[in-house]
Amino acid sequence: MPRSSRDYIFDRGKDARGDLNLYESAYGNKKWDRFVPQEVIASRIKALQQQHFLPASNEDDLTYSEGNPLNLTIEMETGVGKTYTYIKTIYELNSAYGWNKFIVVVPSIAVREGVYKSFAVTQEHFALEYPQQALHYFVYNSAQLSEIDSFARDNDVQVMIINAQAFNSQNQDARIITTVSDSFQSRAPIDVIKATNPIVILDEPQSIEGNKTKEALKLFNPLLILRYSATHRTIQNMVYRLDAQDAYNQLLVKRIAVKGIAVQGSNASSGYVFVQDVIPTKQGPMATISFEQKNKKTGKVKIVTRQVYCSTKSMPGFNLYENSNGLAEYQDGFVISDIVCAQERHDDSLAGASAQDVASSVSDEAEVLLQPQYADDASSATAATASAIGAAGRARGARRSSESYVEFENHLRLYVGEVNCAQADEDLLRRLQIQETIRTHFERERQLFPHGIKVLTLFFIDKVSNYREYDDKGNALAGKYAQMFEEAYKERLEAEIRDLEEQNLDGYWTEYCTYLKSISAHATHEGYFSVDKKGRMAEGKIAKSTMSSDDVDAYDLIMKDKERLLDLDPQRSPVRFIFSHSALREGWDNPNVFQICTLRDDNVGKSTIRKRQEVGRGMRLCVDKTGRRQDVSVWGKQVQDINVLTVIASESYEQFAASLQHEILDDLKSRPQLINASLLSGLKLKDSKGRDVTLDSNQANELQAALQSVGFIDSEGKLTSAYYTAQDNDAVASTLAQKWLPVEEHHIAPNDTSVEADTIRAQQDELVSRDPWRDCIGSVVSLLGNVFNPRAFKPADARKSFPNSINQEQFESAHFRKLWDLISFKSTYAVRLSREKLIAAAIKRLDADLNVDVVKLAVTRGQLQEITKDRLKVGNAFSEGKTTYHNYDELARYHNQAKFDLVGALVEKTFLIRKDIIAILQGIKPETFEKFKQSPEEFITRSADIINAVKGAEIVEGIEYQIQDERYDREAVFNARNQQSRLDLEGRVVDSKKGIYQYVRCDSEVERVFAQNLENTDNVAVYAKLPLDYFINTPLGHYTPDWAVAYIDGEDHIKKILFFVIETKGSVGMLNLRELEDSKIECARKHFAAVNDKLKVEQGHGLDVLEKSDMVQFVTASSLNDIISRVHSELRPDDKEHATDGEQVQEQA
Repeated sequence: MPRSSRDYIFDRGKDARGDLNLYESAYGNKKWDRFVPQEVIASRIKALQQQHFLPASNEDDLTYSEGNPLNLTIEMETGVGKTYTYIKTIYELNSAYGWNKFIVVVPSIAVREGVYKSFAVTQEHFALEYPQQALHYFVYNSAQLSEIDSFARDNDVQVMIINAQAFNSQNQDARIITTVSDSFQSRAPIDVIKATNPIVILDEPQSIEGNKTKEALKLFNPLLILRYSATHRTIQNMVYRLDAQDAYNQLLVKRIAVKGIAVQGSNASSGYVFVQDVIPTKQGPMATISFEQKNKKTGKVKIVTRQVYCSTKSMPGFNLYENSNGLAEYQDGFVISDIVCAQERHDDSLAGASAQDVASSVSDEAEVLLQPQYADDASSATAATASAIGAAGRARGARRSSESYVEFENHLRLYVGEVNCAQADEDLLRRLQIQETIRTHFERERQLFPHGIKVLTLFFIDKVSNYREYDDKGNALAGKYAQMFEEAYKERLEAEIRDLEEQNLDGYWTEYCTYLKSISAHATHEGYFSVDKKGRMAEGKIAKSTMSSDDVDAYDLIMKDKERLLDLDPQRSPVRFIFSHSALREGWDNPNVFQICTLRDDNVGKSTIRKRQEVGRGMRLCVDKTGRRQDVSVWGKQVQDINVLTVIASESYEQFAASLQHEILDDLKSRPQLINASLLSGLKLKDSKGRDVTLDSNQANELQAALQSVGFIDSEGKLTSAYYTAQDNDAVASTLAQKWLPVEEHHIAPNDTSVEADTIRAQQDELVSRDPWRDCIGSVVSLLGNVFNPRAFKPADARKSFPNSINQEQFESAHFRKLWDLISFKSTYAVRLSREKLIAAAIKRLDADLNVDVVKLAVTRGQLQEITKDRLKVGNAFSEGKTTYHNYDELARYHNQAKFDLVGALVEKTFLIRKDIIAILQGIKPETFEKFKQSPEEFITRSADIINAVKGAEIVEGIEYQIQDERYDREAVFNARNQQSRLDLEGRVVDSKKGIYQYVRCDSEVERVFAQNLENTDNVAVYAKLPLDYFINTPLGHYTPDWAVAYIDGEDHIKKILFFVIETKGSVGMLNLRELEDSKIECARKHFAAVNDKLKVEQGHGLDVLEKSDMVQFVTASSLNDIISRVHSELRPDDKEHATDGEQVQEQA
């Protein structure tokens, strides 16, 4: 006799009512009320939202019941690790609460397979992090229902991955999940699933939550629904946000650059001319232009590219009519009369540009996006975009004085990136886009091939026939775009190989040349589309609602075979250029896409495919041939020099940038846009001791005035250029501290016991008592960082870049050779870690610094006050009245229901052995350990952070470096044999005469000023901004100092050359170093101390002190004056050896 589904699953008997008590079973997820009451959950969500300035929940969303589960929204930008995050969340929920049934619902087969692959590739990683937890995952298949039995029956963590179409449509396969079947022991699969009370994870809910799906989801009887997406359509209880602005600021995605192609000309007689580039040379500005040329014998016309110069007295200007072999379209004045290079005209202005100049360059089009009429109405997207593009056009005209151009005798002026042709010549424009894309691909490939990174380019097209056609017999033929590509690729490939061979390059350049020769034009591109029953490429089905395609066959090649696609073996994986559908949706991306070009006919509505959807296919940080992510841990602050996504657009840069920025603004509408008293009133901040500070209306006004006084906001509450400058220099917190806190302003050290220091501390206590926001700098910094920043999303103009060649005179100079001889040693390290010292230090820090919030149930009476969009965004629309706090006696019982392996959790988070963790926990004071009961999760997290900080400090203290005989190769580190390096004209750039490169690109205003001072100081002989290929190994990752400098000390008759390696920081009094970076710097000190010890032995000094000219000094400094002061100060003999270890230079008064 067949069993009922519940008997089958649990077989645990019946309760008094004759029905199974499901929640006593170990096989299903236990109800919420076994752990924490609903009121506490609501209170925690509200507190979390206020703490992180997230949109406030409404009361209906915070109420949940049987059949009406709690929804939590997690916003994560595409490419930042959303899938990894919810897999880790599954493990954490199982650790904390024992929940072990999870269902991941995805919008398409493509995403489903991608998620399955993510579970597979992270399995080993999570097995090491959670060794006690076994996780089984599978893809729901209506033909393999035995997996459903295992899902319900097994007590391990179970994850079912299912696409929405498998349960929300009416086809036969989808109905199986709700159908009672003899083959499934007279049960319906959905009944077995819902009995487990699963936690449902929605991946991209905006793509699946139609009415049918919402109703179908209720059949699963979910305990909890977690919603993960970058672009939520509806928000229910947002508890975490890592949106486009956060991802950009935290360097988690690629930087976007745009090569726009703007069309000039309006009739069929316009002669085709494209200005590709203008660069300075010794002969004057040189332009690279493309034009049409007729073959003298056959009369066939093709596009050619030439490098040309301006006319001179001795040489007439380049004549297109003559060089085209007499094409009539060039007969009327197409002779070059002038070539202007913006780089030459503006070197001085670039060198002297201040940070404020750079920061205040927020575009006119971005400012339009913040106008009130667009801020509150998402439906005004079209009008806003039109206005933004109009502003972009005005800005374009204003900026033309700083751009390069070519002018002809007929007064036609073409700026770089502009093409003169008939507006109707669509194919000509597409050919031009393809040529520009291939050229950009080769530029990026030259940069990244030495690092083992394969470069991919993605062409989006709207019709398969433009790429592949078939004759009457079914034979495949190249479409017009494929033909254009192969013609352009062959031409560019020949030029690249010729250039490499002419330079007589060796090493990896020989390998790169061989790589290029091994791949044919035909083999290096592939079209990824759906395939019909005859094996032909076919149009995929496009959903009208989302204008997106779900080409499964294309997915198999792009994503399932992703590892092979990233292989640098030309025989195994020759494909570097991908043609696919312009409507590819979620899941269709690859981390090594560096160029995207959309080839789309004018008669296809351009507004149907969002630019964010297009660029989103290439935003992930790239990986190298070993699969290692090329993120901050590898490249540091220069990660976005490597990770750049270039879009070759069929419109001007200004138009593309304005449209993209508006789309991002629409997606970031949950962020506040102004800092004013209305927003601040009632806001909860945290002071330096972790205590809540709620601002009343007077304090809100005072804080607004204080921020305006510092210069971080203007009178309307908009963020200013001064704020952006401080943000770029990582100096927001230090600036506020020095303005608001007298102890920081006067640099009072903690151990200063003078009367003056005590007086200043008392003054600060009085100020903080009156204005508590002064001690909430961390919260204020977070608040400012959460305000919408249009500057963060303005893509770079890829046309505004120029070659940056080696300064051979300085590179080959004796001073630089000696400097390199001193600093080029590689090293290994060993760490001597005292277990007893580590345990004692951890105990001391935990007793002193561990703060855990006491969990109380707050019952607050409040009223709705002035409603503004920004107040709602930070959860601050209600004014608080009287609040009563209850020590919730039941909370201990609820916490005890969740099993916390305290020792195991700390072992996992700190990588210490259990014996040491137990010793630490036994050593802390009883009142410190009592905090575990207040909030186990918070106790574990904060304790682990403190222990890791102590461990890092102990590692640095116990590290010992051994200098190797192996050295860094000078030419390899500075890429001296490759002249393809380019710099952005719009960045912080210093024209250099003493540096190794012609131009120095600086990462901050402090670095720009430092570089300019190096150029202007006579005593500086030569210097180098050290590339990331030069680094010091530390236990905390690679560390690359900022500068290497050779400095001339003394007069001619006693002249010595001193050699420095320098780390520049904004202010020595408030260095604002992050703990990780600070520890790396301390490791570098020990490395260079070991270098000097080796030099002593090599130069026969034994243990004697080296002459200053024979050693390298490693210092951190806020300005060049610090270095000069060091040089001029007299060092006592017994101080010199300490100085060689590298000491922090104190800023002079």
